[in-house]
Amino acid sequence: MSYTNPMGHYVTLVPSTDTYATATARTTAVDTTYSTEGVFMLEAVQSSYTNETIDVNIQTYDLLTDDWYTIASFTQMTDADPAIREAIRIPYGLGNKISCNWTITGGDSTNKYTITVSGILK
Repeated sequence: MSYTNPMGHYVTLVPSTDTYATATARTTAVDTTYSTEGVFMLEAVQSSYTNETIDVNIQTYDLLTDDWYTIASFTQMTDADPAIREAIRIPYGLGNKISCNWTITGGDSTNKYTITVSGILK
């Protein structure tokens, strides 16, 4: 989902999504051909606390290598910090496409996270 206003182009990379421990996922790519910078916001909540971590990254796609590369990372979420609300700015280098990926390690498959990532592209 996305829409545009005078301040920029708003995108939702991860709508409010429930994901479980030991998961790795990447969102559908968002076209950033006409954008040079962005601000991205993460909201994540962990429902249980058993030695898990979650890493959430913003990635860009490289046409030459046909691969995804991390261009920004949010603070790692751990048992000590079961809820995160963070914004990061990427001042340049979005490329033609971006996506969001996350990796959950530790814990077991019954532990749930709720993740939302949105952004403003300029």
